[in-house]
Amino acid sequence: MQPVPLGVEGELYLGGVQLARGYLDRSELTAERFVPDPFSAQAGARLYRTGDVVRYLPDGRVQFVGRRDFQVKLRGYRIELGEIEHALLEHPAVREGIVDVQEDGLDNKQLVAYIVAVQNQEPIGEWQATLRAYLRERLPDYMFPLRWSCLRPCP
Repeated sequence: MQPVPLGVEGELYLGGVQLARGYLDRSELTAERFVPDPFSAQAGARLYRTGDVVRYLPDGRVQFVGRRDFQVKLRGYRIELGEIEHALLEHPAVREGIVDVQEDGLDNKQLVAYIVAVQNQEPIGEWQATLRAYLRERLPDYMFPLRWSCLRPCP
């Protein structure tokens, strides 16, 4: 919440009359992201914490550096990798799971799920098919991993 000099990285906050009042029916997230604006003389003014890390360039442009969280942008969608991981971990056959974005060298990005199964699972093809069907019911298509990797101790 402190201005930084040119070239120094900092989190991007947005404000002004065009700013929304918050998220619909998500008061906890609204309180986290829409914070009081200490730089405004207007009562009740808010800033939106974008989660983007940027730096001002000498010519006045803003350069995107990265994210403060695990949100990624893929095919025009902002995706919180933790949401996918949470859905994976709710399945009884998954002991551990993480999701990452991989590039194929041709600027094509895709979601990859890395899974550690619980011991004594049915044959790998069967439980993976079950897991995929389970996730299809819980995640939109753009959040569905296209590649899967089973780490030990998968059967």
